[in-house]
Amino acid sequence: MIAQLTSILFVTFCSSTVGALLKRYARWKASYFLDFLIGFAICNGVLTLISIFFAIDTKVVISFSCSIMLVAVFNARWLNNYIREAVCNIIAQINTNKTTAFFATIICIICFFKSLYAPSLHADAGLYHIQSIKWIIEYPTINGLANLNPFFGYNFNIFSWFAATSFKDFYGQNIYSINITLTLYFIVWLLQKITTSQENKKYLLASCYVLIFERFVFHYFPHLSTTTVNISIFIILIVAFESILCLKKYKDNIYFALILLVFSVTIRVSAAPALLLVVGILAINYKDLFERKYVISLLSCGVIMTGWIIKNVLMTGWLLYPFPYIDIFPFNWKVPKINVVGLKEGLKIYAQGNWKNSQSDWISSWLNHQNIIDLLLLASLPVLLLLFLLKIRAQKQFKGYYELVAIIACLGGVLFMMFNVPTLVYSVGFILALVLIVTDYIGNTKILYKYLFYGFSLVVIANFLTKEWFHPWHFMKHADERVILPYSIANEKPIRFNSFMIDNRVKCYYPKGTQQCLDCELPCSMEEINNRLHLRGKTIGQGFYLSAN
Repeated sequence: MIAQLTSILFVTFCSSTVGALLKRYARWKASYFLDFLIGFAICNGVLTLISIFFAIDTKVVISFSCSIMLVAVFNARWLNNYIREAVCNIIAQINTNKTTAFFATIICIICFFKSLYAPSLHADAGLYHIQSIKWIIEYPTINGLANLNPFFGYNFNIFSWFAATSFKDFYGQNIYSINITLTLYFIVWLLQKITTSQENKKYLLASCYVLIFERFVFHYFPHLSTTTVNISIFIILIVAFESILCLKKYKDNIYFALILLVFSVTIRVSAAPALLLVVGILAINYKDLFERKYVISLLSCGVIMTGWIIKNVLMTGWLLYPFPYIDIFPFNWKVPKINVVGLKEGLKIYAQGNWKNSQSDWISSWLNHQNIIDLLLLASLPVLLLLFLLKIRAQKQFKGYYELVAIIACLGGVLFMMFNVPTLVYSVGFILALVLIVTDYIGNTKILYKYLFYGFSLVVIANFLTKEWFHPWHFMKHADERVILPYSIANEKPIRFNSFMIDNRVKCYYPKGTQQCLDCELPCSMEEINNRLHLRGKTIGQGFYLSAN
């Protein structure tokens, strides 16, 4: 508990401070949650840049936090006023919406305690997440690391944050607090949106926010204490696209949407269609691109993207891994094209839920692996698009350019994931964002929606409180075991390891009967590849390459 709180507070301090200072110099208006998210994205970009040259160990983390504190000291008076205003604003909102504050408190407490206990471990955590974080903590970026495990070059960017907040030197085990930190703030933000929509009598829109909460809980609540990137990408996409809804009232949201959409692509490259909205925003506002706010937002995007691209090239030899379409680098550490194609196809087949049958009959198997509500949401998209087009036709003058581009980007995201990694768990963020945008655009103030909202909310709350994952008695019974430390993922599965020698210099481990290395000593590969894997020099730090034979 104490370790988890320490890590959460560290993320909050760094992200909120950077976000607040950016607000000062950009002179834009943002909610405190957006300040936090923007700061979180920029800190991630900086940490990734640092990880290229240095291991993100305790010394680097202390230096990073001290640098933020130093900048904060030079802006102490402004930050003091900022904190005072934030506290007053929070107190005022609690007094105004006591019911919302009550539910937010209860749900956040449940989520926090859930993050302390044994998770429903994501397969990817043992396959490459934990090992990727371990490499970032112990080594600077290593050329050709993806030759050791092809997944090391895949969705690695946010692991810089996981590495910086692991605090293993202090607590003796890695603390994985990024997902629970984002979740706590996201839930408060979501409940505020539900309350605001209800007060404005936009009951159908409020129901959409409740649906987002329900889908988030269903897909991600069991994984709050894991290293999955699905939670962060879902939150970032929802908040980024939702920012478009409020442009009439909050014009500065356009800058936050830009930054968060770019950030989403670095978390999961399959979110690349989100860049369609970025291009649309820049095209619509091309005359204003040299204004102060646009310059700062574009520079922020540059900070976020630069480290990710450089690290991608260094670890894999490819510009956009695992997509083998842009082959421009001749590095000897480059992952062979056949391996990249194999990884991409393997991800697709795995997502189809069909390893054994032919590719022509995978649909029935795929349908059996999907949740019925996700399938209904997917099926509703044509109806929503028709309603959107009818609304446009009924208008005398079309003004929803941002909404139109956002819908195209969401559709692109759904189609991109369906054709590359066809699982609705990955595309549900795009689907829900599209539902949200269309619902807000077509209008939703009919009294019938009021009863729909209250009925749906009661069902979701009852479902949340009665599911088997909610065990308050279990939390209380075992609270003394988790006072200091959360459950260690490293203890999740007892795995036996064999080893082989790389060039008769370095011992490399590989798991027996599985492909999951979990928290094994470095280096660890998914399988024995000693005939082809070689060192680029005499040490691990000089990198790896695969020979032709």
